Amino acid sequence: MVSKVLLSTGIAVLGWLTISKLRRASRSGQRRARKVRRPEALQSSEPDEISVVCYNLLADVYATPKRYPYVRPEWLAWPHRWAALQQQLASFGADVICLQEVEPARWQEIVSSPALAGYTGLLQDRGRGSDAAPVITNALLWRPDKLGLVWSESRSRALLAAFVFWDGVGQQQLLYVANLHLEGSPYRPNDRISQTRSALQRLEAHQLSHGLSPGDAAVVVCGDFNSGRHETVCSFLHRGRLEGGTTEPHLPQVEVTKTTIAHPYALHEAYSSGGVELPFTRKHVCRTPLLLRLMEAVWHRPWAGGGAAAAAAAAGGRWWLRRRGRRICAWRGPRVPSLASSLDFIWASCNLEVTALYVPVEARHQGLIAHQALPNQHYPSDHLPIGAVLKLKHFYVEAFGDAHPPQPPAPGDPPQAIQDFEGL
Repeated sequence: MVSKVLLSTGIAVLGWLTISKLRRASRSGQRRARKVRRPEALQSSEPDEISVVCYNLLADVYATPKRYPYVRPEWLAWPHRWAALQQQLASFGADVICLQEVEPARWQEIVSSPALAGYTGLLQDRGRGSDAAPVITNALLWRPDKLGLVWSESRSRALLAAFVFWDGVGQQQLLYVANLHLEGSPYRPNDRISQTRSALQRLEAHQLSHGLSPGDAAVVVCGDFNSGRHETVCSFLHRGRLEGGTTEPHLPQVEVTKTTIAHPYALHEAYSSGGVELPFTRKHVCRTPLLLRLMEAVWHRPWAGGGAAAAAAAAGGRWWLRRRGRRICAWRGPRVPSLASSLDFIWASCNLEVTALYVPVEARHQGLIAHQALPNQHYPSDHLPIGAVLKLKHFYVEAFGDAHPPQPPAPGDPPQAIQDFEGL
């Protein structure tokens, strides 16, 4: 009896050791994505690769001193921000650029900029707004020498599109892109889930209506989710379902969905899959400059320096600064590590492998971005861009593995068989 127990225990231990070894081998065999740091361009290098960038521009109507009292007014002015935005857009080099917070009144200025030479654009149609709620939309930019647009649809919080492109074996493939800008109120997670579900349902409906299997489609879902990686939107995308009665940890009184919902896509988050930490994409400042401004307003003379303390606090000064024989209070040190958050994501279907990931902060700005909020003199939005190079996986049948595929078209040739997809 004892020998049987020892034998079964030994078999169990051996099995556990074997499984652990296989898991370690599997993890060690995973490919880490290459890092592409600004200002290096995030370009695809193979026909099977598509590079995607996601960027919330910060609409000019929102870039006001009232919303960003800790930012110097000249850094919020459109001429300064537009010059910096053009530099940022020109540096991407991506095949697809997904933009959020685009003002229709500035769309022609954006799409006709020399920084976007070689791109074609599409603006989301959200109808007319009001003075109280101006229309802010999403937009797509793409390189027509790599991709051809065959379908698009505007939803309330999403711009959906399908593109055709040549793969590495000379065949045309479809890529679906969902560019989202979800509800921003922290008290309305149910709206964010509803908007995400609606976008995925429209993708699925379009694919099914044309005889395409949603589970096999190449899909990219990206944008400003206004929620973190541990909240329900990312959980829904990752798991493929969300049970009825689910709530957010910070808002247990609001059910994000009353019934169980699901979608057919197997999705993975690009930065996690590529083995690169997702950078924070949104950052606010603490209220120290606001307190100092109040102090200076009350004791403008002789204690304050005419706004110097608040300016130093926003820019990163010292606790005590001598000016004209007086000491004025200023702040130095990390401003907002606890308030930095990741709200922007790129999710891709599992038939798209991550080969490169974008690092949005230049090496020379690492120290500055750790001490300053967004926007600032170098980064014109309150969000940082993210991006990925995605490679289409091919699955070959063994019996035809030695067949010689047709030669792909010459580099730069636009998709010529786009008429095959005109009915989409």
